[in-house]
Amino acid sequence: MKLGTEEPFVSIIIPTHNSEKTIEKCLESIFNINYPREKFEVILIDDSSDSTPIIAQRFPVVLYTLKAKPGKKRNFGVKNAKGTIIAFIDDDCFVTKDWLYEIVRSFRSPDIGSVGGPNLTPPDDKLLGKCLGIVLSSNIGSGGLRYARIYNEERFVDHNPTCNCAVVKKYFQEVGGFREDIWPSEDVEFDIRLRKAGYKLLYNPRAIVWHKRKDTFKDIFKMIFRYGRNRVKISRIHREALKPIHVLPSVAFLLYCFSLTLAFLQVKHFFELSTLLTITYFAPIFIYSIRVIKRKLSMLPLLIVTFCLVHLAWALGFIIGVLDEIK
Repeated sequence: MKLGTEEPFVSIIIPTHNSEKTIEKCLESIFNINYPREKFEVILIDDSSDSTPIIAQRFPVVLYTLKAKPGKKRNFGVKNAKGTIIAFIDDDCFVTKDWLYEIVRSFRSPDIGSVGGPNLTPPDDKLLGKCLGIVLSSNIGSGGLRYARIYNEERFVDHNPTCNCAVVKKYFQEVGGFREDIWPSEDVEFDIRLRKAGYKLLYNPRAIVWHKRKDTFKDIFKMIFRYGRNRVKISRIHREALKPIHVLPSVAFLLYCFSLTLAFLQVKHFFELSTLLTITYFAPIFIYSIRVIKRKLSMLPLLIVTFCLVHLAWALGFIIGVLDEIK
């Protein structure tokens, strides 16, 4: 899609669920953007049991009620959207003033189907949330996966997460929208189809949102476990979705468990092997953590634990995903 001289009308779609703690700040940030008010609408698709809809109705939003997973909610929102461009964010995201302007101006040619940007950890997030942000934005934590990666320049990417992306509505409909039997990672699967249809995905480092991170061990584990599990499901649909980095945590985990078991049984050399594997795993994490936190040494133990939690959750999720496919 190539823009004309006037700003296009944009539909901002937000699936919501029990987001009373974040939705007000989210909507306040949207209605303070540097983009003509008459040129965008905000559509909320909600199934909350808390005060989310009451808070949302304080703003000029289009509010629908639909009990469904986020992919189905977003599809519903697109069907009812007026915009030629569809922008997606999450209900725990807060946009910067130039966010939508930067998104829209990036649709410079008809072969650009999607534009996204960085989703950054808010400065006021809890310590565990900040640790998760560091882990997800690092190669050693996420294997270079796109989700929370930060780049300094515009570039074409394989994936724009729906916490911060926009899609040309016509192209969205052309490839069939989100699969409603996948969650999470339905946006990963959608982007594969979008690229197969010949469209490019652009990353604009100036299209910034702040994304509140999960801040309990339980929530972090559940989120990453689901990502690992559904990567297997997506890979069954699109073989190119599976890369060695997706398999590595599970292989390393199984190898380590095998080595520890034999070391416990006092099988010759396996104590040494287990020690070597432990050092090989923790050394780069420790070095990276020291470098990134600089003088904030109080973060070090929690950051290392967060690295381990993310790796373990993905490994177990991926293993369960493989077992799901075998059944």
